[in-house]
Amino acid sequence: MTAHPETRRTVPAAPHRAVAVIGAGPRGTAIVERLVAASLTPAWEGRATVHLVDPHVGLGGAVWRHDQGEVLLMNTTTCQTTMYPDASCHPDLPTPHRETLADVLAAEGLGPADFASRAAHGRYLAHVLETAERDADPSRLRIVRHRAEAVDVTGEPDGPQRVRLDDGRVLTVDALALALGHLATALGPRSLQLADAAERFDLLHIGPANPLEVDYRSLLGRERVAVAGMGLNFYDAIGMITAAAGGVFEEDPGAPSGLRYLPGGGEPQLIIGSRSGMVYRPKPDLGHELPAPYAPRILTSERVLELAVRPAGVDHERDVMPLMLAELRGAHHEAGHAQLASDQALVELLFPFGRRGGRSDDAHRRTVAVLRESLRRAAEPDPAWVLTFRVLTALRIQVNRLVDLGAYTTGSLRRDIDGHLRNAFASWASGPPLQRVRQLLALEEAGLAVFTGPGMNIDVDVERRCFAVHGGTGLLRGPEHLCDGVLEAHLPPVDLPAYRSALLGAWRERGEVQKDSWSSRGSGTRILTGSIAVDGLYAPVGTDGRVFERRFLVGVPVSTAQPGSAITAQPGSSAQLLRHAEAVALRLARMAGVVPPEGSDPATALRDPGTEEDVPWAMQLVVLRDRHDPAEEEDVAETAARAVLTLLDDPRSAAGGPWHGAVRRWEDGGRIRKLVRRADGKRWSDVQALDGVTVASEVGRAQVRAFVPAPAAPLPKALDKLQVGGTTFPGRVESSPRPDEALVRIEVSPLVTMTSGKLAAQASHAAQLAYRAMDERVRRTWRAEGFPLRLERPDAAQWKAAERPVRVIDAGFTELEGPTETARAIW
Repeated sequence: MTAHPETRRTVPAAPHRAVAVIGAGPRGTAIVERLVAASLTPAWEGRATVHLVDPHVGLGGAVWRHDQGEVLLMNTTTCQTTMYPDASCHPDLPTPHRETLADVLAAEGLGPADFASRAAHGRYLAHVLETAERDADPSRLRIVRHRAEAVDVTGEPDGPQRVRLDDGRVLTVDALALALGHLATALGPRSLQLADAAERFDLLHIGPANPLEVDYRSLLGRERVAVAGMGLNFYDAIGMITAAAGGVFEEDPGAPSGLRYLPGGGEPQLIIGSRSGMVYRPKPDLGHELPAPYAPRILTSERVLELAVRPAGVDHERDVMPLMLAELRGAHHEAGHAQLASDQALVELLFPFGRRGGRSDDAHRRTVAVLRESLRRAAEPDPAWVLTFRVLTALRIQVNRLVDLGAYTTGSLRRDIDGHLRNAFASWASGPPLQRVRQLLALEEAGLAVFTGPGMNIDVDVERRCFAVHGGTGLLRGPEHLCDGVLEAHLPPVDLPAYRSALLGAWRERGEVQKDSWSSRGSGTRILTGSIAVDGLYAPVGTDGRVFERRFLVGVPVSTAQPGSAITAQPGSSAQLLRHAEAVALRLARMAGVVPPEGSDPATALRDPGTEEDVPWAMQLVVLRDRHDPAEEEDVAETAARAVLTLLDDPRSAAGGPWHGAVRRWEDGGRIRKLVRRADGKRWSDVQALDGVTVASEVGRAQVRAFVPAPAAPLPKALDKLQVGGTTFPGRVESSPRPDEALVRIEVSPLVTMTSGKLAAQASHAAQLAYRAMDERVRRTWRAEGFPLRLERPDAAQWKAAERPVRVIDAGFTELEGPTETARAIW
């Protein structure tokens, strides 16, 4: 690409700063790409180096490296994978490239609906990195690859960091990002018991691992191997075992699977089961045209927010599952699928072994029947099957939001979400390609796959010197299988104490990292998760409470803070991977001193003016400033919040009104950005002609006009000329009139310092969230009173002790080091 001329200037006098990105898989590559995007904006000043550290740098990282064979497949189609943020991500940085995986792999003959190999995705990641390197102006940003492992990072929480590599080199950087996926762990107690038995009795045990790290040839020649796990890792194992044996799948129209397996020699019989017995169904063959994402009508975003603020917490079975079933019933009823428009039919479809995986009678036959039926419906594809897939994919997002918001009680999270629902969701929404299910059924037809159903149990039979395997318990216990091997077909768990990473081990030993915990809204009981504790979203917290603010973690090891952290990004989905990559890239650039600190407007300072369609949306607020008799800061914030509410509640913002589309587009974007400007005299008069509402204080001198949300750039000239930064008003004096006891109170954090403009924006955020969250009856009362509210400033002890239904978390793009809790609302 050709950068704008003004971004290609050289600044020889500027300091040369450095950052590091550890991990060159999708997340690390995305962070580097976003750093390059930042370096091409007018806001970038000086020169910096980014050190990209990974033993597989340039190959796509450990999981996706393109020098592996073609056996392992992605479980998303090529058109569902991208490394470049689009409008749904609302990026603050330019996006000069848009190539999806489908665009790049078209040259290899793969179509948009094809499932590529992981090696092919590695080639795409390498292409994205090479493109970023070509785009980078070396006088502004230099990218240095290090094909090595980072074994330690040392440094004070707020000082330079020293990255030690396994080849002896040491890199000194201003800040670093750890972009990590699933990490190897030490074996847990149960796995150690199986490994010990294998060593004593000449058996085989393979613990949880990345499939590329497993020697599947060691299974050949074994008579019978228990396979624990029936998810994507299991399907990977099917491909790897048959490839290691040299077996061949041939088309056979007469076989139920449509395939016939020709053994290569030495394949063991696989005894397959899991705790739930839930085998993953194939993704439906949707062809080149993917259907639009399903928009929930019952478990809506508004309902999620309403559930999330319930003081007693949410019980999934009581409060959420009925809404999910109603969503599915309604969708199927509207589509004319009467056979699935009842709870009983839906439960039987979704949970073939019962809601808790309790049934295991005739487990093998019933599992095969589920697989064959799912294969038939996904291959056609059956409209009812596709609709179920779409609705469950959308509901999965809503449930993850509830978890992210801390809505569930501790008991419900353990029992219902972790213990049951995640697996059920994944079996529908994260299934393998059709071909993998056909291959599994072909192995079953060849007598090489036997299913135990739910409740798989693996015992060590000392007398017979083997593993004894069965499914079910009590009267529902299935037949026993004697095995001479065990394959744990799942990835290592998220477990900080068990990680074998030298780097995390060093941090663990020095107390520079600790396990995170999750607390329920209802009881407040905390659960240790194994995830790494971070401040906000990214910075690890030491055992002494220190925040290592120059270290940023993204990915699986911080899954409590970043739940549902996917390893690829789907276009049009506001992909978390890409949003986190940009946020971390901006923090790295700020730490290196090459991007201005808080106080500047990222929408204008960082954006490439050539990408208007990706400009983030914002609501502009303009405050009247009388130089001789200025309003008080608290009065300005209260009035700004009332202006926002008045615009949102205006009939023109309702469905069918002229402002509705703009307001909906802004709120649905995920970030209710507000930019506060100041005006006086003629400039205040000029902006009154633009669409919006003006509200005057009921107790003071403040006046604020809120404008209909729109792209943050370009702006109408009357707004664009108004200043954003430095909006400061005097604080309230004791003699100032206060609002009467208002229905809504906005509390401002005593732990942070904000300008008057920032305070007005945060108070407006809190008021807007309260407006959307409250019951319509309460909202009517508030509307009738003119949306009165009162700004309060609790002390630190009161702030820490209080629980409020609405909390505002600032992302840290301007003024504050985010994410930071700034305000709360209660009514």
